[in-house]
Amino acid sequence: MAEVGAFAVALIVPLILAGPGLRIVTLIACCCFAVGIAITFLIREPIGLSLDDIGESLAVEPAATPAAAAIAPIGEARV
Repeated sequence: MAEVGAFAVALIVPLILAGPGLRIVTLIACCCFAVGIAITFLIREPIGLSLDDIGESLAVEPAATPAAAAIAPIGEARV
């Protein structure tokens, strides 16, 4: 994500500097910093947990749907 952001900024910032100017670039940077700080405070701190415990709590179980159960495996014909 950092590389994508750096690429986008390298293309967009010169365009903004040529048009609206430095004040808008500074305002956009301030908003990005504020969002980054807010997200940092919203992330749960894993104090006292091992990496295995953290991985288990983040695991996503696939949801069983009735439509998925109705699909026959490859090679089996439904009658």
